[in-house]
Amino acid sequence: MQSSLTLEQFCAQIRSVVAEAQLAGWVTAEVAQAQVSRGHFYVTLVQKSELSDSPVAQLRCQIWSSNVELVLGPLRTATGDDIRAGIKILAFVSVSFHPVYGLSGQILAIDPDYTLGDMERRRQEILRQLTADGVVGMNKEIPLPTVIQRVAVVSAATAAGYGDFRDQLRNNPYGIGYQTVLFSAAMQGEAAEASVITALNAIAERADEFDVVVIIRGGGSKMDLACFDSYLMASNVAQFPLPVIAGIGHERDTSIVDMVAHTSLKTPTAVAEFLVQHDADFLAMLDSLADRAARAAESALAAARYGLANLRLRVFSAAHSTLVASRSRADSLSLRAACAASARLARQEMEARMWRQRLLSAANARLDSEARRLEASERHVAAIDPREVLRRGFSVTTDSDGNRLASAASLKPGDAITTFFADGKVSSTVK
Repeated sequence: MQSSLTLEQFCAQIRSVVAEAQLAGWVTAEVAQAQVSRGHFYVTLVQKSELSDSPVAQLRCQIWSSNVELVLGPLRTATGDDIRAGIKILAFVSVSFHPVYGLSGQILAIDPDYTLGDMERRRQEILRQLTADGVVGMNKEIPLPTVIQRVAVVSAATAAGYGDFRDQLRNNPYGIGYQTVLFSAAMQGEAAEASVITALNAIAERADEFDVVVIIRGGGSKMDLACFDSYLMASNVAQFPLPVIAGIGHERDTSIVDMVAHTSLKTPTAVAEFLVQHDADFLAMLDSLADRAARAAESALAAARYGLANLRLRVFSAAHSTLVASRSRADSLSLRAACAASARLARQEMEARMWRQRLLSAANARLDSEARRLEASERHVAAIDPREVLRRGFSVTTDSDGNRLASAASLKPGDAITTFFADGKVSSTVK
């Protein structure tokens, strides 16, 4: 009869063989799964086929709580995060066999430089692909609108950065009003890529309702922000039909989305400050144009008044000289022709009246012409009056003394204010 072993005896032999072999070494693999329980990390390592992306090798590993700081400390320092699914690591693994739990590995060390290098390699590959696609600079070529007030926001609804962004816009010192519409998206993790792209697609369907798109989130580790190095997300941003402004919390590093966006800023607050300053520059330009128009109109009116007064003086002076000359000729003729003085004097006086009438008619015609020019100048001044700006959608708010308000900080509860629009005014009391 053939001898046999119990399963326990067989597993004990396997355990002995594995223990004697002292299997250990540096292994490169992708993290397929990572879980924490009672301080222990349970990690599944996998190697995938280059052809089908299906696993060709897999090993369950542990990092015991007593070794977590030693093993994960360097990785946390380099990336700002723990081990997680999707990253590639170079780990020193020792193998053991347990009769119940089977073959498993214990991760004793991780080289963070390998993980960082793999991340950077993938970034460079994505950049090369985007460059080959010819889309890297497309969004930067879209001009910013002269005034930005309708803003589509891609962010997590509960993110602190989103709240900071809205507060900064709402409390801007120029009193500029903004309309923001949130398109909520996951801003980190495996779901971030698809979530952000879905939000961008929703905005694209309503592109005529917005001036710009902002993508914002608070700070985070390299691993948290790795989703912004996605090829699909960057390609969507680069080819988006509206200017995209990114403020995704990178204090030191620049993501690929930052590189392809129209404008990249470090924080959500910085994005809000950029929008406010952009519009404030436009308001300053309007004020400058209004001042220049007022000065030009005042100068034109003064020149017209001076010209009219000078013309009036010249006309009356010429008329007086003509009358004096006519009377002189009449006197001379009366002395030389005493016998026909009455008849000739009558003719001279008639001639003088005729000349006077002609000169006065000419003077009045010239005065009418200059008056029409003055009227045209006044209509031009009215056309460029700053009040016309109100009819284009802007408003002006004054305090009870009629002084224009430029900041909400100067108001206190109970103050009476008046807001002027193109079609009327509204009186309010500050609560």
